Amino acid sequence: MRLLFVFAVVIDFTACAVQQHPLTASAAASLKGRRVTLATRTPTPFFANDPNGSPSHSVLAAVIAMSEAGTRIFRENDIADPAPHMAQQLSDDFRRLYGLSLEQRALYITDDDPKQIAAAHPTSDLILDVWVNSLSLEPFSEHPSRYHVKYTAYLRLIDAKFVHLIDGKKGLVIAFGTCSRIPEETPNAPTFDDFLANGAQRLKHELEIAAQSCANVFLSKVLTASPTP
Repeated sequence: MRLLFVFAVVIDFTACAVQQHPLTASAAASLKGRRVTLATRTPTPFFANDPNGSPSHSVLAAVIAMSEAGTRIFRENDIADPAPHMAQQLSDDFRRLYGLSLEQRALYITDDDPKQIAAAHPTSDLILDVWVNSLSLEPFSEHPSRYHVKYTAYLRLIDAKFVHLIDGKKGLVIAFGTCSRIPEETPNAPTFDDFLANGAQRLKHELEIAAQSCANVFLSKVLTASPTP
């Protein structure tokens, strides 16, 4: 299913939370002194629309070619998955904001159900789940020689100690948000080759900007408690 996200169109030209459910004041009040653990996931594939590649004659072939090109670019230029760095920064800021301690071990998760996650990790307290859902280097539709990086990230804060009254199971998402960054075209927008020049310096810079922008959004719009009505 992840392969399909690269073609999703989101009308959003700055890093912003397009969907969010921030911490409530009561949930925030319960955090002080608790422990937070970072979750890790399988890295999201990077898709690159390489203009120098062979033409594809089907959607599936195009997706495979973009995935292979993205994998090659990351490998040849020693580019890491941006999600762990963003998660670590958010964890640092989040802990300072609420006086939390950090569990040194990270949790590897594959399940989206917070009850299943809590059951699989019974000693966990709070779980900060941050991942990049789609990541691609694509041309602008109006000027295909110019490129931009599309970036969508998700965040969830899971209270693994919350007990549901109906079934007695633990695990509840107490805050979540989505952040998308799709830069607008400018007269000096880079070409595909510009992005990969000098060891993909421009690509690395754009990924850093996207990760930092989404980290700022998540901290201010999701992990900071919403005002009490």
